[in-house]
Amino acid sequence: EALVWFDSIVGHENLAICIGEKHSENYRTVRGQHPFLFNNNYYTSQIKYDNQLYYDVQIKYNIADDELVVLIPSAIDRYPIILTKTKVAHFFINNQKFINLGADIGFAQILSQADSIALYKKYIKKKLERTKSSGVLIEFLDRENYLLFHNNQYVEISSKKDWIRQFPAQKSKIKQFYAANRKLLKSAPDTFMSNLFKSLVQN
Repeated sequence: EALVWFDSIVGHENLAICIGEKHSENYRTVRGQHPFLFNNNYYTSQIKYDNQLYYDVQIKYNIADDELVVLIPSAIDRYPIILTKTKVAHFFINNQKFINLGADIGFAQILSQADSIALYKKYIKKKLERTKSSGVLIEFLDRENYLLFHNNQYVEISSKKDWIRQFPAQKSKIKQFYAANRKLLKSAPDTFMSNLFKSLVQN
């Protein structure tokens, strides 16, 4: 609360987080689609930016371009800017924490972690151009990847075989988990992956 009060006294437009490129909606999309996580709304968030924490910040995450948009209030208006990506360490949306994993991966949601091992979820919106009578429109294809940070590298995890490659000594446990949780894999894949991860790393 004290930090929020201090930021308001300084003036939001004078904070370091307010320096960036002005954001504009530059996609003409098919059927009202959008490039953002969940929806086109802003979420009240906590951000670590340029080694400083900011609270009660209005943000939305542009998945298609892997950019974070912040709504900055000023004395006369509110305006959106795109934050410098390399300065964003983490942020929250809907109580879900997203970490900046570097230039090759970008932002990813952290699902579970233990010591030097972690499981992430990467949201992707692939852009496809559709030619219509009204011009070229963009259609987004949603995809989600799971990434495992193990042995100091990020590995994509999408199947039972991928888990076995990373944890060969626990092959039997992985097979048993898949056999016992088929319904969970289809209905709640995040929970499935997190539970399997926890079962493999807990000792």
